[in-house]
Amino acid sequence: RLVEHKDREIKYCEKIKGLEFRTESNNEFIEIRKKELETLNKENEGVDRKLASFLTALKDLDNLIESQRSDKNKEGLGYSVVPPPPGQIYSSPKKDISWTGLIKFADDTVTDYSRPSPTMKSTSGDDQNINSSVPETDPSPSTITSKPFIKFVKPNDSPSKSKT
Repeated sequence: RLVEHKDREIKYCEKIKGLEFRTESNNEFIEIRKKELETLNKENEGVDRKLASFLTALKDLDNLIESQRSDKNKEGLGYSVVPPPPGQIYSSPKKDISWTGLIKFADDTVTDYSRPSPTMKSTSGDDQNINSSVPETDPSPSTITSKPFIKFVKPNDSPSKSKT
């Protein structure tokens, strides 16, 4: 019986040593985590201070910009005093009172959007554009024929006489 008791005591001692080792390692782990938590809290405080300083700087900048804005520019920030015109109503920028029948109010402006036709001037050089070395052939759908040369002349193309 004494031998059994000693065997149990040895087993209990080994279990106790294992448990002591586990508690020590757990305590070390807890200490490491506490140190990490402290450093993170310090960093968080630093970030909070920086954020607060940035917010105050932003507020100061907004106040500075607002103080430099003139009263004329401040009018456009909110609603305007004049309401916008009602929808689907067109008011022309020029008063048109021609509908009254009075001749002096009639709008006599003529708006012509057509292009002036270009004037064509025939030159004696038209004969030079024809290549005499190429024999004339009957035009077929597969061949490309050249168009006659057209020279566009503006009315002010003539040489002006200068006084000397």
